[in-house]
Amino acid sequence: MKPRITVLTLGVDDLDASLRFYREGLGFATEGIVGTEFEHGAVVFIQLQPGLRLALWPRKSIAHDTGLAVGPASSTELTLGHNVASRKEVDTVMARVALAGAHIVKPAHDTFWGGYSGYFQDPDGHLWEVVWNPQWQEEAEMVAEPDDTAVRTALWRALHVLADPPPHVLRDEVGMHLVAPPANWAERPDMSEFTKPFRASILARARFVEDLVLEQLAQGDAQYVILGAGLDTFVQRHSQLGTRLQVFEIDKPGPQAWKRKRLLELGLGVSPALHLVPVDFEAGADWWKQLAAAGFDASRPAVVASLGVSMYLTQEAIVATLRQVAALPPGSTFVMSFMLPIERLDSAIRPGVERAAAGARANGTPFVSFFMPEEILALARTAGFKEFRHVPSGVLAQRYFADRSDGLRPPDNAEELLVART
Repeated sequence: MKPRITVLTLGVDDLDASLRFYREGLGFATEGIVGTEFEHGAVVFIQLQPGLRLALWPRKSIAHDTGLAVGPASSTELTLGHNVASRKEVDTVMARVALAGAHIVKPAHDTFWGGYSGYFQDPDGHLWEVVWNPQWQEEAEMVAEPDDTAVRTALWRALHVLADPPPHVLRDEVGMHLVAPPANWAERPDMSEFTKPFRASILARARFVEDLVLEQLAQGDAQYVILGAGLDTFVQRHSQLGTRLQVFEIDKPGPQAWKRKRLLELGLGVSPALHLVPVDFEAGADWWKQLAAAGFDASRPAVVASLGVSMYLTQEAIVATLRQVAALPPGSTFVMSFMLPIERLDSAIRPGVERAAAGARANGTPFVSFFMPEEILALARTAGFKEFRHVPSGVLAQRYFADRSDGLRPPDNAEELLVART
């Protein structure tokens, strides 16, 4: 018998409750309950990784199918291991499952064999171990998938094309194909009408930056650096540009390895114009040095973009980035989004932002930096930029959404843009 497992089935008492825990609570992608047309056939399948699924099936259905009696459950019969790339990620996952309603059996701790792990139980008592094993570090990094924010952004961009009427602010379905979500992905809670203003904000800032990049390219060959690139697809959507534009995507090693793998699997390949620059921020890696090592020419102008990142960074880290980019040759542009203090946000979106902030805090990546426009402009001035301006969300709304009749529009007083030139 060849050692190969394709499905791990967990017996559950309440299939609906288990589905909510794994889909809404843990964020696992699934089509939901299938097989209801058959007696004892209702089941949930969750794609864990290529070639391996997790199934949730009622205990009574398992008993009926096998002819065995339903016996007493024991949490010590089996553990499911979720291996991650760092100690911090163990803490992040444990915080998320606790928020989802899991029972924390044993908080994250140093293990006797040199690792770091914690145990939790799902609603049916099944035991999971979240573990960092330094001996498996490379393997863990290679399978690390993009974070929830990157996936949500990619799906929002695709939803705009598939659900919103034209004209489309941005046409991007490539990110959705990279994610390969289940068929009912548009029914996710974060794809609801409630999130429409946030979707519009994502579209507006992306379109604004891409317009700037194309303007720079019109003046000659150009360089484009994306900090926290996630599932950006500029290169794939502008293949006609060839190597006239060199694009440098900076992100964590694991998600970048995953993205490279998906590009190859989809037959898109990795263009000579695309440079994936893995940076282990948690280990204190110097992204500027690794950018140079990837072929970035600091003697030539560039467009550098940092979107949806600043709220997670300390002011010291933001100032350091501003100073580095301000040292680029004349004609370079830095675009950074920044979040206004929550109490200054548009009242219509404040609850959503508060919810997002709470989720980020639970995931171990809290919002730490908020700025008024005059504060961010002062930082740009001190960093050494020659020109700098605040682009309010209202300006983006007027530029890209003025003639729409479907109500799609970025909110006022939310995430704004700094545009600074050397």
